[in-house]
Amino acid sequence: MKNINKVILKIEENHNKFTKSEIKVMDFILQNSKYILEHSIGDISSKIGVSDATLSRFAIKIGFKGFNELRFILDQESKRVNIEKNYNNDSILDRLVNDYKIFLDQNVELIKNEEIYFLIDFIKNSSRIKIYGIGSSGYFSKEMGFRLSKLGFDSKAITETHEMKIDANFCNENDLIIGVSLSGLANDVIESMKIGKSRGARTIALTNYPDSKIGKFSDKIIKIISKNTLEMGHFISPQIGLIFVLDYIISKIILENPDKYFEMGFNTMHSIFKQDDLK
Repeated sequence: MKNINKVILKIEENHNKFTKSEIKVMDFILQNSKYILEHSIGDISSKIGVSDATLSRFAIKIGFKGFNELRFILDQESKRVNIEKNYNNDSILDRLVNDYKIFLDQNVELIKNEEIYFLIDFIKNSSRIKIYGIGSSGYFSKEMGFRLSKLGFDSKAITETHEMKIDANFCNENDLIIGVSLSGLANDVIESMKIGKSRGARTIALTNYPDSKIGKFSDKIIKIISKNTLEMGHFISPQIGLIFVLDYIISKIILENPDKYFEMGFNTMHSIFKQDDLK
């Protein structure tokens, strides 16, 4: 019993309660757990041939708040079982390094997509740049806002949900909103992007799931590879893919006009050191 996935057991224990549609969901999860973890709810329901509501009812019937929670617990349990079966202290470092290489290579392929050039162009030609994100995406939003501001852009990260919606109401056609949600399901970020878009702002999403809700209110979507596809994904920060893309964006902007941005960086550091001297 030690290595049995608890979510799978829960599904099997309740199979007599399911409708015909829910049995289709059960069979698909039991046979395709990897697909469940790598695709959006819309993709999953279409693949099975049921509605999104059926997925939700199925998850609630076996004790979850919804299908997203079921998927999250399934992911955690799958990784727990895998760790118990396969890992020892000697193998962890090599496997982690290998996963980093795979992860970066996958994101390199995505960066070649033209959408990233739209994002860079939008950044350079917008009066104000707003980066919306909550939770761990909020930490990345602050990093992105800080690094763009060091290059002289009027950029601001907003991670508090009420402030996000207030800010979106005052956006206009000269503004750019970057919504960060790896799951694509952060409702406050999505609602704020919807508001900002209705005010004329251009919108770009950074997400693992381009077909998720956040895509509906985005002019362009930058897909970030999900760490869930990796063997050691459970131990890897979800920020790695985002930071890699940000490093590329910053590098492209600087190298298009290195004299301008290196001088700007020098002036910024000079101001910081001067302020420290006055203390």
